[in-house]
Amino acid sequence: MFVTAFAFLQALGIQSVNGQETCGADALHEAMMENGGEYARSWVHFEAAMRSQHANRTLLEGLVTIPTVVHIMHDGTAEGVGGNVSLDQVLSAINALNEDFSGAPGGADIEVQFCLAARTPEGTPTNGIVRVDVAASYSGYVETGLITSLGGDAPNEWDLKTLSHWPETDYLNIWVVPQMNSGGNPLGFAYLPPMTGMLDGVVLRADVFGVGEAFDLNFSANLNRTLTHEVGHYLGLYHTFNATASCASSEADCSSAGDRVCDTPPTTTGWGCAAGCPEGMAENFMDYTSDACMSAFTMGQRDRMRGALTEHRSSLLTSLGCVAPSNDDVGAVALASPGASTCQPNVDAEVEIFNFGTEVLTSTTIDFQLNSGEISSIEWTGSLAPGTGTLAALPTLAAGYGAHQLSVWTSLPNGNQDGYAANDNVVHSFTVAPGDELTFTLHTDSSPMETAWSLTEDNTGDVFLSASGYENATDADQTLSYTGCAVEGCYTLEVTDLFSDGLGLWPVGWYNLTQSDGTILAEGSGNFGASAVHSICIEGMEFTGCEDLNGNDICDDAEPVEEEEEENEGESSDAVNGCSDSSACNYSASVTEDDGSCVFALPGQDCYGNPAAGLDGMGQPNGNEGEVNGINDLEFASSNWVLAPNPTISGQLTAMGLPETGTYTLHVMDATGRLIVQNSVEAIPSSNGAQVTWTDWSLPTGCYLIGLFPATRPGTHLPFQRLTIR
Repeated sequence: MFVTAFAFLQALGIQSVNGQETCGADALHEAMMENGGEYARSWVHFEAAMRSQHANRTLLEGLVTIPTVVHIMHDGTAEGVGGNVSLDQVLSAINALNEDFSGAPGGADIEVQFCLAARTPEGTPTNGIVRVDVAASYSGYVETGLITSLGGDAPNEWDLKTLSHWPETDYLNIWVVPQMNSGGNPLGFAYLPPMTGMLDGVVLRADVFGVGEAFDLNFSANLNRTLTHEVGHYLGLYHTFNATASCASSEADCSSAGDRVCDTPPTTTGWGCAAGCPEGMAENFMDYTSDACMSAFTMGQRDRMRGALTEHRSSLLTSLGCVAPSNDDVGAVALASPGASTCQPNVDAEVEIFNFGTEVLTSTTIDFQLNSGEISSIEWTGSLAPGTGTLAALPTLAAGYGAHQLSVWTSLPNGNQDGYAANDNVVHSFTVAPGDELTFTLHTDSSPMETAWSLTEDNTGDVFLSASGYENATDADQTLSYTGCAVEGCYTLEVTDLFSDGLGLWPVGWYNLTQSDGTILAEGSGNFGASAVHSICIEGMEFTGCEDLNGNDICDDAEPVEEEEEENEGESSDAVNGCSDSSACNYSASVTEDDGSCVFALPGQDCYGNPAAGLDGMGQPNGNEGEVNGINDLEFASSNWVLAPNPTISGQLTAMGLPETGTYTLHVMDATGRLIVQNSVEAIPSSNGAQVTWTDWSLPTGCYLIGLFPATRPGTHLPFQRLTIR
């Protein structure tokens, strides 16, 4: 989409705007809309979502920080000369941008700040500034700078941005250029949502970037307001004079007319320090007035920008771009298996771990919990370079049929405290349902690089099995098999050939799809043309699950083996120590000797701190729950939250994913249920719900229960979390 749309923009020649034009955002947006396609369709959905947010007041809360990378696209001059702007000039620009968005000059506080990136997309340290000598690749760049139409030796926008670009899902890209169109307009431009991809971001001339007499800046645009203006576009704002023909224009529905903001009156373009209409706002950052006259965003513009963050740029809210990499930082990135569904009650799960640190990772602890069951651990060892990931297999889980939630988190990379707890945890939901083992067997012809295939579940559209990218040198005339456990339902098998001759090149190939009993569901061979499509349905059967006598959700024959030293030579090796009281939370049927470690639920609660059956989160009969901040006590008391790092060794501890901000009372209880710590803590907004971080605690090695009791809900609390200190 983006190359096609860009070619259309270049054909328009977006530099040929009005001689007084300072911003190219309107021309870009209009061209993209005229071109139609995905951008136009996405824009309709985006604006509908923005109107819904406006009507329902579903707004993002709390301070947001956006990781930002500045690409200085210079023409070969020394640092600090011409378009190769200095570090001080970059810092002045980011500081001024943050001041404008904080409301310091007199407008609304947007509660959005911008940080120069502290880590690269590969996870290595950075100051958030990239310098590129564009003239080394395009000689005409020295004379003309960025050209916003096709032709000449100088690079167009696509050429320039492909020289330096960071993923727009994690960073705001700002490109600073010496000039545009041989010193002509515009001063800058940006793409409005729903733009994505290589072009997304902000482009500015160097002479409007930054604040300070030490820098060579444009006399009427020397307060960095061009950057503030363009970032407003990037976050969904139109010009205040958008679609306004005259001062007499009316906006019957201000959320869908004009600039789509209700507290900016209709106006035409302003210049100097004068608004275009008597009721206009010359001080608004989204007009065309001079920098010295601009000072404000409105509350309506604030809401629209924050709405755009949640609707279109939500990935920025969880980006790690502002977090400097530490020596030791490992994270659980995703569950590679199982998928959304499987037909085997014994689940072989694999978690992808990633080394976000700067040192080679040689070991880490991986803890996991199925549903609300027992927390188990394995130790991963190996050699994982910084910025790389690998799959780690968990012991086979005794899941059984039904819906499940698997939580996995990492800790103690290289035996040290994890440098950043927020990336340690991953949660995956999946369902075990009756089904059957399906096997796809492919015998390739002499040119397998042409072949690809997929088996897709009709109901969900999920690809169940697939493969492509075969190599002629290694995969020709080979029999290859792929097996997966499919749930009951209907599927579509499609086998395709790039050159429309199927598997017909001698020696010809064939394929089939079979069930566990050998029944052939689909088959084909020879020249079937460009594609062969088969629709198949399977009935479910139930498989026998493994034994899990100790109830820890791990198949007994897959239990990790732990070596223990016997304290007494005469002690039987068959003795199993633990809790033998069946009413305790940590009871185990396999225990032969009670060691006094039993832990019991608190009154009115189950073993996980949840309200006992028939009681709500306040220990009262169901139906008596109150409601605070739109969340009743039942919903609050069952909220999911995460304690990290867990296990830990000491130091900082963070509770994440809390349902609301405010004051909480922290309770820490030992294994006997005795309250040993009680402190008041404050939950602050974060990109993943509210969170509490505290460092003023020191506990000996052992297991603890952590509880949080909100001041706004007397008598209720969040579900207790178990904490292990090693």
